Amino acid sequence: MPKERIAIKLPVEKLKEYEGEYEISKDLHVIISLKDGELVAAPTGQRTDNLYVEKEDLLFAKSVDIQLAFTRNDKKEIDGFILLQNGAKIPCKKIK
Repeated sequence: MPKERIAIKLPVEKLKEYEGEYEISKDLHVIISLKDGELVAAPTGQRTDNLYVEKEDLLFAKSVDIQLAFTRNDKKEIDGFILLQNGAKIPCKKIK
């Protein structure tokens, strides 16, 4: 069962920064998009899941115990995230 986390609200303009396609592995990508003011993750071949903001650049899901810790480049643009799940830290790069 996922740990209880508290979601905060960020402006839609800030949420748009997280949109994009990310590569978790060669065969597994996730597309993060904004739908009706909410972030949604769509992993390859899996059901979509809502994402929530725990704090700026740290998102989580309520249905599974995962966190996405976003990384930024020198220009402050998001270039990927670290997938945190069950003690594992999996780097995922933004490809689109």
